[in-house]
Amino acid sequence: MRKLLLIILIGLTLAACQPDSALPTDATEGAPAEHNHSQHQHRAINVESFGDNIPTPTISFNIEADAISGWNIHINTTHFEFAPSKVNQDASAGEGHAHIYVDGFKMARIYSSWYHLKKLTPGQHIVIISLNANDHSSLHYQGQAISANQSIQQP
Repeated sequence: MRKLLLIILIGLTLAACQPDSALPTDATEGAPAEHNHSQHQHRAINVESFGDNIPTPTISFNIEADAISGWNIHINTTHFEFAPSKVNQDASAGEGHAHIYVDGFKMARIYSSWYHLKKLTPGQHIVIISLNANDHSSLHYQGQAISANQSIQQP
């Protein structure tokens, strides 16, 4: 009986120490992209709705292997400013944050032009970075998400 109690106690302790992948820190981080929308709706805002004289934001990024581990990403935008102090406020033209996805899984919100992506599993991966308004709406132009993507090979 003592051994059984010890085994149960060890099992409960180990279970408590395991990360719960079903409960990421942000309701959408680490979840498949198609799952994100069912748990945490992000509406789309067409940037044309901000007015005729508002320039359309663009995004591109450079990604390089880090000297120690993972990947360093530098995000380039035009007509868009990262506004971390305005997160969860109303959408405004030309400001907000970005979302990073790897193979369809949301990894994080990004609040500046640099991001370090952890080491991935070996193989080919697709990295997508999208622009989002302060209220988390996905920014679109002519019905298409404003985003950029690249393929990387993790050794």
